[in-house]
Amino acid sequence: MTSVHVDGPAQPRYERAIVTAASDAFGPSVLALIGSLNLNWPSHPPVVVYDLGLASATRQALASAGVPVRAVPPFCAHWRNHYTWKLWCLNDAPALDILWLDAGLVVLDNLDEVFTWLDVVGYFLCPNYEPLEREASESASDACGVSWQQRRGKPSLAANVMGFRRRGVIETVLKEALSVASVEVHIAATRVTHRHDQAILGLLLHKNIPHLLVSDGTVYAGWLSPAQVPGQKLWAHRRRLSAADMSHYVAHVSTGGVPHVPMAPHLGVATARSALFHAVAAFESGDLLRAATYIATTLSMHPSWRRVPFAFADHVLRRATPLGGPAIVGGFVAWTIDVLGDLNDSYDTRGLRAALRMRVAAHCIRRGEARSAARHIMASVAADPLLPLRALRAACRASWRRGPVRIRTNGHANTGLCI
Repeated sequence: MTSVHVDGPAQPRYERAIVTAASDAFGPSVLALIGSLNLNWPSHPPVVVYDLGLASATRQALASAGVPVRAVPPFCAHWRNHYTWKLWCLNDAPALDILWLDAGLVVLDNLDEVFTWLDVVGYFLCPNYEPLEREASESASDACGVSWQQRRGKPSLAANVMGFRRRGVIETVLKEALSVASVEVHIAATRVTHRHDQAILGLLLHKNIPHLLVSDGTVYAGWLSPAQVPGQKLWAHRRRLSAADMSHYVAHVSTGGVPHVPMAPHLGVATARSALFHAVAAFESGDLLRAATYIATTLSMHPSWRRVPFAFADHVLRRATPLGGPAIVGGFVAWTIDVLGDLNDSYDTRGLRAALRMRVAAHCIRRGEARSAARHIMASVAADPLLPLRALRAACRASWRRGPVRIRTNGHANTGLCI
């Protein structure tokens, strides 16, 4: 096992601390997180932010608020990838008791009980309601010394919210997790369902702590809405805060004020997006019946997607991209089109199928595959002749970088689609 040296003070600077990290993309989110702490948990412990590439304006705002910012050194070649940096931060954090909160969270109420839990148990963890045997790769399991039988039936643990008292077995687990992750193949995902840092932590925690205790993941890591369940304490918004809520929280990065709960997104929309992710995961594992059920759930929970079919198509492609190369992604998209055809009687999916084919056509054009693009365009028009041709033209033009192309459709010698 590779040895990893972690620099840090012999004595913690704080007894308790909230720890997070952010890149430039999550700069506004980390400021909103701190603002939500100030508004909704005024007595919160000190916050420590790790810099993953913050903009100078964000660093200045944190400095003005008196929030310490710590650099993450290039401690291994892949430190920026696979959330490897998070394991280093957990080991480096300058406190005995640490509560890790991802930057894409907002706090809805005080979390004093978490530190009481650390006093009693030594750790605070939530499940993500997925099985560990699906989310931990074989390479990670082997490196952690955990067999398939040992991880079977165990819950995977969420890594966006977790608390640790860094002594004894917990300190040993954190150090071993960083050591395992220092070898890239151990932390890299090979399937869309694989998790990175949280898989390694989950494997080692289950291995070292029999009968691991976990808290309610919807109360402490609700992902659909800030009103997902009564008494919810945290919302994993993942940059889905409204502009007004974001501005309000950022304005309180250094001051307190009246408690503020953000506006809840449409719960059906959030559920539909989650179901689409699970459809991709089920497709990858070969459970096509389960995947088709999730596609149906997506349509039933987000019926307005039928009015904006290209938004649906874009979301499908974004979800499918982690599957791998164009052939695999194309396989999922083709399968999705077939499933949508089967669901047409219930949901009228013609526009969705047409939009998906147009997005595929745009990718074909970008790769120089004009014939394939023409076939998809023709199939798209056949699926829904009323889909606005102006939208079709704009969709393909956005992906075309080598000038216009005129495609003549078979059977219509005098008609062509200028893209």
